[in-house]
Amino acid sequence: MALSGELTSVLSRGYSRWRDVRRTNIAVAVVISEILRTMLGPMGMSKMMVAETGDVFVTSNGRAMLERLRVSHPVARGLIGVARTQSEFAGDGTKTVVILTGALLREAEKLLDQKIHATTIAEGYRKAASKAMEVLEALAISFSTENDVLMKSVARTFLGSSFSGNVQEYVADLIVKAVRLVSAEKTEGMPVEDRVCFVKKTGCDVNASELFCGVVINRGKPHPKMPDKMTNVKVALLNCSLHPFLRKSDEWKKEYLVDRREQLATFIDGEKEIYGDIVSRVKSAGASVVFCRKRISERLVDYFAREGVLAFELVSEKDMARLARATGGRIVSYVKDLTGGDLGFAKLVEFRKVAGDEMLFLECCGNSTAVTLLLRGGTVEVVEELERTIKNGVKA
Repeated sequence: MALSGELTSVLSRGYSRWRDVRRTNIAVAVVISEILRTMLGPMGMSKMMVAETGDVFVTSNGRAMLERLRVSHPVARGLIGVARTQSEFAGDGTKTVVILTGALLREAEKLLDQKIHATTIAEGYRKAASKAMEVLEALAISFSTENDVLMKSVARTFLGSSFSGNVQEYVADLIVKAVRLVSAEKTEGMPVEDRVCFVKKTGCDVNASELFCGVVINRGKPHPKMPDKMTNVKVALLNCSLHPFLRKSDEWKKEYLVDRREQLATFIDGEKEIYGDIVSRVKSAGASVVFCRKRISERLVDYFAREGVLAFELVSEKDMARLARATGGRIVSYVKDLTGGDLGFAKLVEFRKVAGDEMLFLECCGNSTAVTLLLRGGTVEVVEELERTIKNGVKA
């Protein structure tokens, strides 16, 4: 008896009955779903969140909203995971899946109060889901992506209350154009973030956003003597350092100790020879534009400028991959191995002013799979919400 009393005493500290735990779990799911309920549908509104740091975040995106909630309950975290999975696989329906989950659990609680076993309820829901899929299959209609009316109607439905009026029409048109460009068979299986590049720039209206068939890089001209515009050019993509005298350079690992004037003259002549050899290799291959994954020596940039070659250093891995798809070129690991067969082709390479900053626009030919959306908006928050909306719309 004493042992039994001690056991009861131990369990009473922080101990909850399984029925209480179940009710708490359902209550948490219902609360999370209620947060999103007012965001759903054509009359749904955006949510404003204020972080502890004072940063303000406004969105109508269900996943973005949930991921910024500070929750510790496992059920709440599970629902956020459900919304994330829905967004990644379908691009849309994050709010619907959470709200529907909350509603189903609320109704399940009523059945549990009637002494119906949880397994029976779950089996009933599975049968109901199967029947719902049958009905949806019967109601669904197929249509071509070339049908402008239906495509824009779907896009407007997806946008909901995120944008209104002329802005909604313009964004819907952008989504339809992007979908057509990335829905080709040659881009299937690739994540949307790889198929469509999003470049954000504030300082203008959303209607100034544009779809560009090619690559846009937020970089200015590397050298004032380099050309502002080039047409029908060959492009070299290099994954090596073009700074011969860096200690960790890939191809040239040289150190010099100069203590006499004659040695200095020899060093300068040798430097000119090395730089001249690099430029000569690039020119002989036929390239007029160079994108390099690693560093390019300032002196070498000057040499390239004299020869009319446009050269960029420290290009990101993602941009290099997009440039390869856009131009049809191959990324080469060593400049000495560069040949004409490795080069890509660009119809137009041009620097343009966007919101006062210089940006590089590389337009490709018709068989390219690289698409860039230059997103504009009055504030950073507007541009980021526009990116989330279009990205999910293209994915959906």
